[in-house]
Amino acid sequence: METQLPYILGRQNPIGQPFSEIDVNSALEAISANFKEAWLKKDEHHPLQILWKRKDALSTIELFTLGRAILLLSEIDPRWVKYQVDLSRGNDANNRRGALFELLSACFLSTNSQKVVPARINQKGFDVTVRLHTGNTFNLSIKNHGYSYHHEEFRRRSRTFEIKLREGMKPRKFYWLQVFIEFNNGYPNPGDWANLERYFPSFLDEYKGDVAHSRCGEWSISLSDRKSPGDLFHTRYNSYTFVVTSSFHKNENQNLISKLDQASNNLEKHGPHETQDSINMVYFRVPQDVSLENCISWGKQYFCEKHNSPISGVLFYQPSVVYSDGKHFIAHYSLPVISDNFIKWKARSGAIPAMSFPVGVVCNQLPANHLTDGKALLSIIKEKYLYQSGKHFMEVSPDCSGGFSGNLSRPGPGIHQYSVFTIDDNDVILQGRFGDELLIL
Repeated sequence: METQLPYILGRQNPIGQPFSEIDVNSALEAISANFKEAWLKKDEHHPLQILWKRKDALSTIELFTLGRAILLLSEIDPRWVKYQVDLSRGNDANNRRGALFELLSACFLSTNSQKVVPARINQKGFDVTVRLHTGNTFNLSIKNHGYSYHHEEFRRRSRTFEIKLREGMKPRKFYWLQVFIEFNNGYPNPGDWANLERYFPSFLDEYKGDVAHSRCGEWSISLSDRKSPGDLFHTRYNSYTFVVTSSFHKNENQNLISKLDQASNNLEKHGPHETQDSINMVYFRVPQDVSLENCISWGKQYFCEKHNSPISGVLFYQPSVVYSDGKHFIAHYSLPVISDNFIKWKARSGAIPAMSFPVGVVCNQLPANHLTDGKALLSIIKEKYLYQSGKHFMEVSPDCSGGFSGNLSRPGPGIHQYSVFTIDDNDVILQGRFGDELLIL
């Protein structure tokens, strides 16, 4: 009799060895048991509800990772797991992000060579203690480092301008356009964005094809309708790649420094205090499109200025979605910034903290923000905000068997490719199941 696996039925499942379909189903079942199926099926815009409704490969990876964390940590401290689940179901976005990430982080830190002990509920100062096989310990304050106000504002303004771009392409009958916009002097203020929005329609009116460049105050704008060989953009749709960049706001580093100061103050006030055998660290989750290189630089700056900090190290963690050869996977970037005290503790303990991820590839080198036209790498973005988005509507092409073939892909972060079939004068648009952003990892 065939085993029933209801939680992965109809769901893309990219999880491979050493895990089986039964393991994946069990992980999702653990989420259902703890969060309750009725709540998961609600439409309250909670990230976990969104993932539960989606069936794409990326959603399965995120759900499987959370389910594995729940199963593992329920054996260690079921009361703590229930507390985190209850927090993560709440309406406070910061609390639920923090609770979900604490569950995931504790799972990542639980390895064959070290044991994770969650702090007491409502414990101030730190979130988990990790005990190494040598008996030495480190206490972790876990922080989900989200977007700064200025980064989020840049993203919001870029999304709004993207809508105006689509609206501008339709009446002008542009069926394919690459738009690259850069602010050249610092960070754009609301007046700069308003000037760009006023100027851009006239630039579209003057555009005659091929490559064109223009300036609007401190904005540089480039338009191109050049195509790669074999590109068949559908002429009844508006395909585009849209990229905006600007320098960081002058206070961008304060988003991270303030969280380190907060963690430091909590440890000073509530402990635990460091000893020869036990140190304190901060575990920082960094969003995919935030510069990890800059975060590390700011972390080093912090330790240079705070010689008496009760923190001996910062462990930066950045999960990134990688799409290659038609498959999604997660790249886990994990890089430390350490103080002199950490180096002494490491010499005494003879061991270093380790991490283990159930799915994905571990990377110990700095990632780079790549600027792409959807086909090839154009440049590497450093010390800048980057917004990239696009929709490519492609005509299907005849194949050798008398039918048609098309490619559903995700050429780069934020860029989606669709296939358009025409049947009896009606267009049918096919799109793949691709997730763009990580919602809980």
